[in-house]
Amino acid sequence: MKSKLPPARFRRQLKEQLVILETEGALSPPQVQQLTDRYQLGNLAAETTQSLLMTIYMIGSVLIGIGVISFVAAHWEELSRGTKVAMLFAAMLAAHTGGFVLWRWSGYPRLGHALVVLGTLIFGANIGLIAQIFHIQENPYNGFLLWSIGAAAVAYALVSVPNAMIALVTAGIFMFGNLTDFHGRGGIANQSYWPYIVLIVFVPMVYQLRSYGVAWLTSALWVMSMIGCMAGHFEDPNAGRFVLLAISLASLGLLGWGLLRSPFEAADIIRVPACTMGIIAATLAAYLYSFHGISEELAPFGYSVWLTIGPVKITLAVIPAVLAVGVAALALVRGIKAIPLLLLMVAVAIGVMAGIRVPGESYFELTIAANALYVLMVCVLFAASLAYEDRRIFWGSVFLAILLVVSRTLEYETELLIKAAIFIACGIALIVGGAMFERYLKSRRLSHV
Repeated sequence: MKSKLPPARFRRQLKEQLVILETEGALSPPQVQQLTDRYQLGNLAAETTQSLLMTIYMIGSVLIGIGVISFVAAHWEELSRGTKVAMLFAAMLAAHTGGFVLWRWSGYPRLGHALVVLGTLIFGANIGLIAQIFHIQENPYNGFLLWSIGAAAVAYALVSVPNAMIALVTAGIFMFGNLTDFHGRGGIANQSYWPYIVLIVFVPMVYQLRSYGVAWLTSALWVMSMIGCMAGHFEDPNAGRFVLLAISLASLGLLGWGLLRSPFEAADIIRVPACTMGIIAATLAAYLYSFHGISEELAPFGYSVWLTIGPVKITLAVIPAVLAVGVAALALVRGIKAIPLLLLMVAVAIGVMAGIRVPGESYFELTIAANALYVLMVCVLFAASLAYEDRRIFWGSVFLAILLVVSRTLEYETELLIKAAIFIACGIALIVGGAMFERYLKSRRLSHV
């Protein structure tokens, strides 16, 4: 299986360092050549040029599209209805057809790809213009759904990452619009099966395109789709409870997806976005419940909550839970690193806290549990920063710890001297923690020399 190359920035720095190491005699010419071939350092100039050309083509295509639309708009009222429709479809088909020909059968693939993306943008503009021509007075956000369907079809057919990004963004706009201004008019974004559509359409796309950007947007769209499914209309007085339930369930699904062992090469691309979004979602749910006022207002009903959301939503809630439990079971049977398993277990505990209120449990006890789970997540992330020697995880855990301390300090009425002592203690703990982290990394580096 072909391994994915590191980012271009790392490869450029490596190329510069190889020259220095060869000059100093630390590496022999054959070793330098071996590393050059391994990381394809000779292709850096061509890749940079190709990326620049792609950017130029994209910007140029968008500018041309804006110019054409502006020209047509200047004479819009003078044109007949048939002429308008013909021009709209002609522009879209010309961009798609010309782009496909240049992309597949000529020496200008990037120009062709840019024209295909332009065709997708024109398709979105056509939806709005045709609605204006025929005076269609419907939910305007439904036009974004049609745009998303068209962009997704092109993304699958031509293996196009920009079209996939357009499909994800427009699907998110459609869903968000239906959840706010136009929820009273219906639409599948308010229905229980919308998250299923997200899974069916976009998860295979992640594996096909192998793009970090597509994986990140798909993870974010999954969180929003769960919120839309569980919360329904935001005017519902109980919607806040279902929002927190949806966030915690989405975190289970994302962590399970990211940690799931897969023979596909895209599994490595999925792991970071899915796990990161899952950790953010789980921590957010615990953080919101850590406020006494919020937990008192939005605490789960108890076991009866599952009787009020309907069988379809219960089935949807089971999917991330089963996935998370399945990954945990495989971890115990086949073996998995302790850190991912701990993250998953904390997320499961947060999901249980958000979905079930233990009989006899008071709001105060729920708040204590939320704070404890939040602190546990911070500790696991700090351990992960040491295990993976990753400063980004370390600073993430530090940020979460500071956020909790500041929130608790500002939430309750305390004297200034007590607040001063808390902040001083946090500052000292941060400095000590940073020094310990750097010392640990230094000892690890020395042990590998």
